[in-house]
Amino acid sequence: MQTRPIDKLVLGTAQLGLKYGINNSEGKPSIKSSLSLLEAAQRLGIKKLDTSFAYGDAHQVIRASLNEGCSPFSVITKFSLKQFRTPNEAYNQAKLDLAPNQVGSILFHDSNEAWVYNSLPNDLPLGISIYSEEELSRALQLSWVKLIQLPVSLLDFSPEKRKLISLASERKIEIHARSVFLQGLFFMEESKIPSHLAPLNKYLKKIKELAVTYNLTLRELALNYVIGLQGITGLVFGVDNQVQLNENVDALRDHLDRRLINELHDINVKEKKLLNPSNW
Repeated sequence: MQTRPIDKLVLGTAQLGLKYGINNSEGKPSIKSSLSLLEAAQRLGIKKLDTSFAYGDAHQVIRASLNEGCSPFSVITKFSLKQFRTPNEAYNQAKLDLAPNQVGSILFHDSNEAWVYNSLPNDLPLGISIYSEEELSRALQLSWVKLIQLPVSLLDFSPEKRKLISLASERKIEIHARSVFLQGLFFMEESKIPSHLAPLNKYLKKIKELAVTYNLTLRELALNYVIGLQGITGLVFGVDNQVQLNENVDALRDHLDRRLINELHDINVKEKKLLNPSNW
């Protein structure tokens, strides 16, 4: 059976535990708003969440959703060896925090901590969160990796990255894309974009022109481009409220025009460091 676009959606929960995102003007929502958001996500058909031990009280909010009548989500959480001695210890704590049947995978939050593990138990649902193509290439050499999370967007899907994701797919490794909106940068007015990110303006202008040409909103273009890419098995996205959640789900399409995809692939961002929000 063919996977529906919504089956690939993974709701990020950084916003539920922290004030997060360059374009977030609302701050951290109340616990009541957070629980309503999770209930709405489940009602729309979203079954997976992305979180981290580092996301404030996001674990507690997700656990509280069970008490509000939500069915268990499949949760991907990230951990650091600064907090836990081993991946197994982190996994066991995640099961205590979230409920055993909620933990789908755990990821190294810092790739530098992952490289020291040449061998890990194959029964541990373990993966890695990375940023660069170099890290992706290195992650594919680790025998224990089952899931890789990395940035993919309209401006960040180079030919090299496409080849590596294809290789991951051949090896049955899940690939989850994040930063599809570059933390909301795509939706910011040019006058409000920080000066250190100004070199991206010419590329942002190009994708906005393509959205108009193909009669799409920028949200529709950004989401459907990434979710339709070969090898992408999940798309992590964050929202600040239910309005944004509904907008993202309503934006889903079965496919994009092949000509549009080719034009997007012709965009070559030279300032690649600016595509990594950790450098902002």
